[in-house]
Amino acid sequence: MEEIIFVTHNKGKAKSAEKYFKNLKISTYDFELDEPRSDDLKEIATAKVKQAYKVVGKPCMALDTGFFIDELNGFPRAFKKQGEDRKEKWSDLWYVFKPKGFEKTLAEMNEQEREDRRKIDGSYSAMEKFAEWYQNEKIK
Repeated sequence: MEEIIFVTHNKGKAKSAEKYFKNLKISTYDFELDEPRSDDLKEIATAKVKQAYKVVGKPCMALDTGFFIDELNGFPRAFKKQGEDRKEKWSDLWYVFKPKGFEKTLAEMNEQEREDRRKIDGSYSAMEKFAEWYQNEKIK
């Protein structure tokens, strides 16, 4: 089975990767990557994966995401604070963000409710989209 190394200190991101990559072994390398202060997610993600490659010395992946609220002119963008309990959540915003049309915050939802929300509001997981792309490219 093919393997890909995921460099992250965030257990929630690692769990997400394992869920979306099929027929691919995910090896998590626990390391806290530096994150440049920038509004540009591409710049941040590029810097993180380059650092990850230097750490593990072979092809790997790293992930960075943002959270953009239109009513707040895109705030907080990439400047969301990661929470200390990283088993499931991606940010402290987890506790206050109530998706439009829902009565619960993301923290109050169980895993199935969060998945159902994605089907309703059209949001998606960056890891899910990357996994789809990666696996389709490998098949070609």
